[in-house]
Amino acid sequence: MEYTLATAFMHTLSNSIHLDPLSQPVGALAAWIDPAHAEDSVQAIARELATLGHPVMPIAANHVLIGAVSESTLLEALGIGTDKSSAVSVVMDPAPPTILVTALGSEALREMSDRSLDWMIVVDQRREPVGIVTPSRLFEIGGSREFH
Repeated sequence: MEYTLATAFMHTLSNSIHLDPLSQPVGALAAWIDPAHAEDSVQAIARELATLGHPVMPIAANHVLIGAVSESTLLEALGIGTDKSSAVSVVMDPAPPTILVTALGSEALREMSDRSLDWMIVVDQRREPVGIVTPSRLFEIGGSREFH
């Protein structure tokens, strides 16, 4: 590809434009996560959440969201004495909050604010989970480089 003055201008312009995350689709903002399966153990899901640092694990069957396990779900499971080797389907929330991949960040912000949510599972039109959006993901696309 030839590097022309126009190419240099477009490169400079694209680097200087700050894209407002609230005007971007949540699919571009979401943290990707590979969903778990209903037969996975509660202990395996807890380990995965701790390792990844995500607040929730989507549960899918045939690539369709069927539930989720959050830190709150795990707290409740521990409180009632759920066997750690139990299938996660025993404790999962069958109707977790979701938002379409094409929804704007502003829609996610409004929904999370109205419903006092800390996260939403981002799904496509077939309800396949594609990621998680949290309030921190609505601040800056690609994360900040200011934190040291």
